[in-house]
Amino acid sequence: MRLKFCRLFLGFNMLSYGQDSIEYFPQEQLMIENCTDADNEAQCLYKHMQNKILSFLEENKKIITKHSKDTLGVMANFEVDENLQIIEGKSWFSIKNRKLDKKLGNAVEQIFLDLRFTSVSNRKKPPIVSRHILNFMYLVNPRAENVFTPLESDKKYSGGTIEEIPRFPGCEGLNEQEARKCFQQQMQNHIKRHFRYPKEAVEKKLSGKVAIIFIINKDGEAENIRTRGPHPILEKEAVRIIKLLPKMVPGKQNGVPVKVPYSIPITFHL
Repeated sequence: MRLKFCRLFLGFNMLSYGQDSIEYFPQEQLMIENCTDADNEAQCLYKHMQNKILSFLEENKKIITKHSKDTLGVMANFEVDENLQIIEGKSWFSIKNRKLDKKLGNAVEQIFLDLRFTSVSNRKKPPIVSRHILNFMYLVNPRAENVFTPLESDKKYSGGTIEEIPRFPGCEGLNEQEARKCFQQQMQNHIKRHFRYPKEAVEKKLSGKVAIIFIINKDGEAENIRTRGPHPILEKEAVRIIKLLPKMVPGKQNGVPVKVPYSIPITFHL
């Protein structure tokens, strides 16, 4: 009898954290050529992209006014790597109108992917990934001379959120990409090292996949462990393994420790 290890998927998602509570270090500011002399880099970038999108809407006003008669929202949620490049696989851009997003969403995405950042300020060393969220709203009035009017967003953009995942002992000092790989490898090693197929499960010929959801808290400890599997005996073993996780360096958002949820499946196979 042995444990058949499935691929270990780690569902990583940093919890939101109120910007008013962030005091550790300033948010990351991306610089573009048009904003090199700006007093507020974040607002300059926001206004630059607001106008870029406005030009795009004007070019496509015939199709847009057909499907939108009141207000139109556009959202950008993207990560920027150490080389100041938008990470496409971890970023998304959308028009908050299903029909228009289907028709024009790819074109809006390209507007952001064409962005070229010249530098960055407030970046923590070593360089780590930051997430930027920009929301734009436009009043749509087909009868007006200016069909689209930019509206003030209630979600102010003040720079990027710098996220750091929890670090296993031995994974400290790595950049985010290396730390993710190290975390996954260490988690796999931990499960292999501590796994014991329950005797009662062997006798009852129990097998199957147990989904485990837990949180690494602000102190770097695993808590709030929940499971879903084919039998309580297998779920109990999965919980035991997670409870044996070592204390980690907690995940952070702009330097402030935060809770980080993880999801891991373990397949028991006789």
